[in-house]
Amino acid sequence: MDQCVSVRLPEKIARALDKYCKDNYLNRSTVIRTALINWEPLKEYLRAAKNPYFR
Repeated sequence: MDQCVSVRLPEKIARALDKYCKDNYLNRSTVIRTALINWEPLKEYLRAAKNPYFR
């Protein structure tokens, strides 16, 4: 089941994220999900949870 999560980002990070999304025709959710899935400290937990997004 998907869950909605809100985060507060410093202005510089939010602007960089928006520019990246615009330049690559992506939305924030996709970019943030991809970043989290590929974040090394989180990978072991994704493996343990047998998360379908992690290979």
